Amino acid sequence: RNVTIMFLSMDDIEKKIEIAPDEIEAYYKEHIDEYEQPEQRAVLQMVFDDEASAQAAAAQLAQGANFIAVATQTGQTAADVDLGLVSRADLSDELADIVFALNKNQTSDVVQIADSWQILRVTDIKAPQKADKAKAEAEIIDILRQDKLYDDSYEQINVIEDKLGAGKSLEEIAQDYNIGLIEVKNLAEDGSAELNHPTLAQILQKNKD
Repeated sequence: RNVTIMFLSMDDIEKKIEIAPDEIEAYYKEHIDEYEQPEQRAVLQMVFDDEASAQAAAAQLAQGANFIAVATQTGQTAADVDLGLVSRADLSDELADIVFALNKNQTSDVVQIADSWQILRVTDIKAPQKADKAKAEAEIIDILRQDKLYDDSYEQINVIEDKLGAGKSLEEIAQDYNIGLIEVKNLAEDGSAELNHPTLAQILQKNKD
């Protein structure tokens, strides 16, 4: 038998899925951490129970002593002192105001935070980063299309069936989707046939097996 097949791939369906600008904006906001990073600072922090101990440590730092070395002398470990890279959101408002007012390699005065006295030092500043807008939008469109793909494919199948039921020909429906028809010649009962369509050939071979 000779058979005419309209082959509508998932790629064909995906390309026709429209993503509205407000959908892109909503996804961007929900996943903003993937596309934007606020300014971050590498921070060292010494914490004391009394002001006198904090002032003594500050005096050593003023003389050029190493921050971590001074902290170690007071019983604090390097792990205790090193906060790593932090953003404003990682700190209390009071602490963030102090840290983000410092320049790189600048040490704060002794400051009282709640019931403790602290000395803070910024060792590095990482500028805020924002993904390229066009690249981010393209990525989001791909993600949203993938999310909608299977639901949309079922919908498209129903639409095609409705069109066939209404009397439209395969040729007319193929024109609606801007895809070509595949002519399969000499299709046998065992699934063998003459055709020049690799994807369809694989499908027929799979069904044959």
